[in-house]
Amino acid sequence: MSGGMQGGGGVPDDLLTTKGDTHGFDTDNQRVPIGANTTVLTADSTTALGLAWQAPAAGGADPTITNTWTANQIYNDNVKLLLGTGSDSSLYYDGTDLIINPKEVGSGVIKPSGDIDVVNNKLQFSTDSLGFELYKNGNNELKVTARVADRAQYMTLSSTGTNSSAYTVYRSGDDVTNYSNFSVGAWNVGSGACSINSIGFGTTATPKFNIYMGAGYTKVVEFPALSTSMQMGEAFFSLGNGTPKTLDTNGDAPIVNSYTPIDTFAGAATDNFDGGSNALVTGTLLVFASVADSRDVTAIDGGTATGFNMNLAGNFTMDTTKDKLMVIGRATGEASEVSRSNNS
Repeated sequence: MSGGMQGGGGVPDDLLTTKGDTHGFDTDNQRVPIGANTTVLTADSTTALGLAWQAPAAGGADPTITNTWTANQIYNDNVKLLLGTGSDSSLYYDGTDLIINPKEVGSGVIKPSGDIDVVNNKLQFSTDSLGFELYKNGNNELKVTARVADRAQYMTLSSTGTNSSAYTVYRSGDDVTNYSNFSVGAWNVGSGACSINSIGFGTTATPKFNIYMGAGYTKVVEFPALSTSMQMGEAFFSLGNGTPKTLDTNGDAPIVNSYTPIDTFAGAATDNFDGGSNALVTGTLLVFASVADSRDVTAIDGGTATGFNMNLAGNFTMDTTKDKLMVIGRATGEASEVSRSNNS
């Protein structure tokens, strides 16, 4: 054997030939060549010398490079996963809830870049006594609930059929000595009937003023329990300008306003006005006039209109815009004269 021994210990000094080489032993001393970069020397009984250069185990992955994790990484309660160069946000479990905090440092917010799918659960924004919830209930209604101390206030949105929707807005649990109840119930708008519960002013037992949508999209304003006269204050009660309606060949016209100027068919100088082509709600007050001084419109007593006829004190010709005829709905198919003014 050529060469000497290292340190007099019986190991040839020429056994190691390359930087990084180390010693191994089987039946005698042997060279273990240096391994590849980033590998580590690991005990391996399957090799002749019991040593091998191998890649590091997964637990020793370099955090400064991209790594693929194939096993669960467990963070104990209240141990945070910090994100951002300055540890700006965190994700952790506090023993009860998963906490996402975008404001560990600064005033950041959470900005989802895709859909948020909350299945059978509520999206809540709350403290002990104040809060806000957004969720879908068992009736496929979108429900928004806001709490102020012990008073629940909420709005429900739902889809109840083809081309229809509904919403309910109301407050419950109020101390009625300090708060007023407000409710709008089940407003359904679709291809079928339209209805809305009344918006009432006054107590529940004796409302003084209601607004609601009746059958057939009829808008109704009523004063159901007035014990004294209605006071308008510094205001006027107006029937509006009225939308002119033209008589058809049967002498009918669609009446949709309280005040309606009537025009003759095809601009004729004279024409007979039999009544309305639509149904009439009992108690409805109507005022008619001629659309122009050049049109003589004669309201017919007991006509044959398809919607409602008029019971008059004889026929009445309105040959100037100053002439007026007032009737009131007496039943679904008729209206009775209240007054007339002949100013020609």
